[in-house]
Amino acid sequence: EMPVSRLYTYFCYFPIDVEKMRQAASYLVGEHDFKSFCTVRTQVEDTVRTIYSLTVERGSDDVITIRVSGSGFLYNMVRILAGTLLRVGTGLYPPEKVEEILDARNRQAAGPTLPARGLTLVSLDYEDSLRPEICGQNKYWSYHLIQKEIVPKGKAYLIIDRCQDTEFPGLVYRVMRQASRNGAEHIYLADGETGKERLQNGQKYGFYRIRRVHQFWKMEKAVEISCRIEGVRLECLGEERTEREAWCRMMNAIFYSVPNSSTYDIEIVDEEEKDGSRFFWICQGDERIGIVVLIEQEEKKCLDIDMIGICQEWRGKGLGRRALAACENLAADRGLESLSLIVADSNRAAAQLYESYGFCKKEPGRQWFAAEAENGKEKEMDGEMSGKPEKKCLTCHFLYNIINNCDVRQKLAYQSPGEHLLRTIESDKLDFSQEVIP
Repeated sequence: EMPVSRLYTYFCYFPIDVEKMRQAASYLVGEHDFKSFCTVRTQVEDTVRTIYSLTVERGSDDVITIRVSGSGFLYNMVRILAGTLLRVGTGLYPPEKVEEILDARNRQAAGPTLPARGLTLVSLDYEDSLRPEICGQNKYWSYHLIQKEIVPKGKAYLIIDRCQDTEFPGLVYRVMRQASRNGAEHIYLADGETGKERLQNGQKYGFYRIRRVHQFWKMEKAVEISCRIEGVRLECLGEERTEREAWCRMMNAIFYSVPNSSTYDIEIVDEEEKDGSRFFWICQGDERIGIVVLIEQEEKKCLDIDMIGICQEWRGKGLGRRALAACENLAADRGLESLSLIVADSNRAAAQLYESYGFCKKEPGRQWFAAEAENGKEKEMDGEMSGKPEKKCLTCHFLYNIINNCDVRQKLAYQSPGEHLLRTIESDKLDFSQEVIP
């Protein structure tokens, strides 16, 4: 089979330790800056990519197959990955050197670019719908890009949990562009790292300028045993699907324009109920005029008002205050000592209502900023956007085959794992220490 395989497989005549290659491959899985694994001639600005899986297997026919799946690949990236792993397998590099190569972000630090004949594009997977959330994490950064609001509202939310200061501008710009390409018309972002205020009003990231929109505050109030409030009551959400669908429709209508609100469906309600949330209608007589979601925190003896809202046509009649009183009476009946909720300082009407009812600000929360592209530059770079996410490639699958046959031409014996690559097979004058020109 070798005469046929020579066209599609790279030959290596020296012993290869597949287990060490697997150890080295583990450093490459995840979201990283793969600048060290990209040819220096590339014109791409962003060299961050995500590798979902990278496996190394030896078959019964002495063929070592490197399979790699990722969000996308740089020019010659897979061939350089294979060359670097081959150097680990032959003993020139220890497995942990791969992490050093990633950190170097220098093409000269990585292994050679192996010939193209061993490379095969296996398949491309295309996404039919947006992932609700994208998470990126490594030792330099951790973030969440929430995309589930892109389709119903055109909104995306970027929360940066931690990030080294030197990586922060690039991370913000890169992920905002990704959200925009996925169809987000409005992008909101928050720096979630405690003690850091790296986002400032008016800052520019590429062609985006950010502006502060609001800050969340946690508010609390001691539960008081008061007289019953007539006219407004809380009714538990039933189990029937039609009722739950009606609750979700009312909730989504009430909170459509509220900062950082989520779009609810039955699946979300069912999931949050399992986690301890309790869903209610706010009723006046036989009319359902609003919704509320409560979470009981037994260890703190506190009732958390996760969401509370009155339908537009019922506002301005003092019903919001009565709904708060109904929640307080429920807390008193449960033997709880305090109420808590979170409000955005931009939602002045809600903040004034809570303060007039007796809530006090306790803890500041995250500050949120909105990103705006200047002068349509986003469309110039990304093409005209229709407002809907296009069908995009989600995962690319490659493999690289290496025939490892130490008996070809002659039997070779070496004293140490690394010495063989420093030698030359006299009959063929093969020198594996040299870079293969792509």
